[in-house]
Amino acid sequence: MPGRDELEAALAGLEAQRETLGAAVVNPAIAALRQQLAQLEQTGSTAADTAAEERKVVTILFVDVSGFTALAEKLDPEEVRSLINACFDCLVPIVQKYDGTIDKFIGDEIMALFGAPQAHENDPERALRSALDKQDAAALALLVQFPLALNYADGGRVTLNNEAALQKQFTDAFSPALREIISQQKTEALFCKADGVMYGNGEIWVDRVGKGKAQQFRIIAVNEPDGSAPKTQPEAAKVQLACSTDKFHIVIDSGTGDVPRYRSWNKPHGPPDQPALELTGTSGGEGTGACFHRIWRFKNRNADYVLSEPGCSEGSVPDKAKAQLEVLIGGKSQLTSWCY
Repeated sequence: MPGRDELEAALAGLEAQRETLGAAVVNPAIAALRQQLAQLEQTGSTAADTAAEERKVVTILFVDVSGFTALAEKLDPEEVRSLINACFDCLVPIVQKYDGTIDKFIGDEIMALFGAPQAHENDPERALRSALDKQDAAALALLVQFPLALNYADGGRVTLNNEAALQKQFTDAFSPALREIISQQKTEALFCKADGVMYGNGEIWVDRVGKGKAQQFRIIAVNEPDGSAPKTQPEAAKVQLACSTDKFHIVIDSGTGDVPRYRSWNKPHGPPDQPALELTGTSGGEGTGACFHRIWRFKNRNADYVLSEPGCSEGSVPDKAKAQLEVLIGGKSQLTSWCY
């Protein structure tokens, strides 16, 4: 929990960025930090005393500008500054509205704390409301336990498997009607259940996930209000490639937003068992006419998985081979295998 030294360091950091960020952004953040510093001084607390006396759960919210790096390369520095300042002017008051603390500005990113230095009984909820107010899918994804189930009143159901799917269907998952319900829900009216809380008539279910000290509040399901319906009905995943190497069963299909999904099973396992690895990636193609062939690319940390159809490959292609799998670690090829 931040004490006097941490707060003073944060104040100094904000002052150092005043010329870059502008007074409109820095002043509200500094005012909040000074208020917290005054509270510490009134109680006579020190950083050491505070750390010794209290141990609290803190919810951290990161918010940044999507596509900022690419955008900044195309704009003049003055335009970049104006854009970032405008974003911060909008975002800082929302964090403060829910008693969050701006811990620091990191380039185009804000790091906000809920629960430190002042803790509340509902800090995870405050972080949720803040993310919804900003309509920030990336920030909200940090509060979600994927796969996230969207249940509709007509019996329909959509499953969002990752942050990319949430980004594409954010307005389906958290519609204006649903966000209005959450914003009007008073904290004391939340329905508490064994492992978490539930909003209104069960629009959002939040559970404790994980074990021991690693337990955290995460959204596990969203029940859409009556009258809500997905803009596009979900389609069954279309299989683009299904094949096997000597060690793996591999399936590439497309679901939400036609984003390619790679799933692999260690033999002898296979569908419908839980895959050993599941990734989303990109697809493309090379060649023309009869030589055109599809290529799929997937990334898992520093490992790249590339599957290529034979096309008009140079050299011999084994009979009935559907694609070639190549695994690269740190950009260096470590494995190639034909997939049948």
